[in-house]
Amino acid sequence: MSKKLIYLYGNCHTTVLGWMLWANPKFTEKYELVGFKSGRRKCPAWYAPNMQIKRDLRRMITNLKDVDVFIHQKISENFRGKYFSSDYLKQQTNGRCIWLFNYFFRGYAPCYLTSEPSVSLKNEKVTKRSYNFRAMLFYLFANGKSPEEARHWLENDHSNEATDFTLKVAKDDIAELKRRQTEQVNLGNEILGMSDVMNTWQETLLGMFLNHPTMHYYWILCRRLLRTLEVEVEDDETWNWKTKRFHWQNDDYLFNYVRKTCPDIKWPDTMATTNDRGWGSEYIKTQFKRFEENTEEFKSAYVNHKIQKFFPL
Repeated sequence: MSKKLIYLYGNCHTTVLGWMLWANPKFTEKYELVGFKSGRRKCPAWYAPNMQIKRDLRRMITNLKDVDVFIHQKISENFRGKYFSSDYLKQQTNGRCIWLFNYFFRGYAPCYLTSEPSVSLKNEKVTKRSYNFRAMLFYLFANGKSPEEARHWLENDHSNEATDFTLKVAKDDIAELKRRQTEQVNLGNEILGMSDVMNTWQETLLGMFLNHPTMHYYWILCRRLLRTLEVEVEDDETWNWKTKRFHWQNDDYLFNYVRKTCPDIKWPDTMATTNDRGWGSEYIKTQFKRFEENTEEFKSAYVNHKIQKFFPL
């Protein structure tokens, strides 16, 4: 019996998932996973950020019409144009299409903030610039704290407002994921949903930052996909993934109030508290210098953010 052909298309999530599927003997008995294997990321998936030229796209589309299953994340036309978009590629296949949602969750980093793009003229051309920053740090800066005092607060202090804010951000992100999943189901698209898993975020660590899941999250996702593809999955299955390098490490400091809000999580050793590689004294000093140089821009972004309701300036 010939194997069914599968394409995985998306960002780094599909890279990890591809390795996990590829290492599963029960999966490889029934399916052949074909992907983009050149460059630094030699993986059985079509890793969208590496596909920068038309030759890469042609290689992918060559067999797309005859693919049995096309598993994709949402790749918009804004990425590299219409022909790299998942909506266009879905139209090129006669196979089954499964939407794999991106992991995006701010519950573990609720104060990460990107401002609205500010428009300016540079060399007589209109340019847009956004500010990425940690809103809690700006709050402490705006209230006259020194970098040393800010670090002490992050490590030792806590407040009911911080807990409420953390829970609010987590609840909003889970609700938005559920809304998008329901919308796609109503449109008749097949999806691989994970919104119910996200409700367990205080019980088990699911992510390291906004869009980097832990291997526990991938483990659940992979098992769900295998069942969807009618591949037998044993409850005690422990195949050798060979994916140790994908245990995401995060040098960012998780605020102490997040830890206190989620007391049952067993934080891994890689998630050290404050250190000079991540949220150390030098990092905070650098951020405070940025705030001093662009105070009004950062303030404008802050007051338009939901954190303002909990920590008003």
